[in-house]
Amino acid sequence: TIVGVIVDGFCPGVNSGAIGISPFDEFAAVQSRNVSVKNCRINRSNNFGIAFGNVSRGTLSKNIFTDAWREAIGLECWGNSSVVEDILVSENMLHMSTSLSNHHGGSIGPAILVGGAGQSYGGATRRCVLKGNIITIDNPEDMQAYNGIVIVGGNSDAYAAEDIELE
Repeated sequence: TIVGVIVDGFCPGVNSGAIGISPFDEFAAVQSRNVSVKNCRINRSNNFGIAFGNVSRGTLSKNIFTDAWREAIGLECWGNSSVVEDILVSENMLHMSTSLSNHHGGSIGPAILVGGAGQSYGGATRRCVLKGNIITIDNPEDMQAYNGIVIVGGNSDAYAAEDIELE
């Protein structure tokens, strides 16, 4: 359980790669279980604010993300056999911003990403519920496709997203 943590100032000088809260190891070799992250504040995430890359049975609730450039929340498989499953993402507030002062290299992404990291990764993201989240997007750089929620994959893909519910 992670409660009341503040992550701030991890984007200056970082060329992507900095993750605010990540309850799994860098190779996603061991799955984390029963993970709860609540009432945290993630400021200016240049990469994932919170990443669940190999987590089973987890909740992300009542967290605040400000000036996120890339995914504030990632439910995305990492490694060759990782699984993200049975996750509840609820009542989070996400403010996304394309302001260049929030970014130092790397890619952009949606506020919430559900699904695979690409064909180089296996695994599946399944049985996830996203409800009651508030997403605002400030886009001064006028970036196309700067999205709120993106679900990647399907049940025929190596990086499937299955049984995803948005409410």
